[in-house]
Amino acid sequence: MTAAQLADLAGLAAYAAGFYAKTNPSAARMFGDAAQRADMLSAELGRDEAHARDGSDLTVVNPEITDAVGL
Repeated sequence: MTAAQLADLAGLAAYAAGFYAKTNPSAARMFGDAAQRADMLSAELGRDEAHARDGSDLTVVNPEITDAVGL
């Protein structure tokens, strides 16, 4: 699942929370929690995707590997 897909899911869950706000508060809380978690995961996954694209996630290099290849 991509960050954009999770963001869409967060939006749908937030909509559902609003829809059930008056008729079923328990369901509204459940969808609200799901929206919040999906939003947080979307942001985290978006950062991970950006790091994977630009290679900035390679912050720690195993010394054994670098020694083996002569770096």
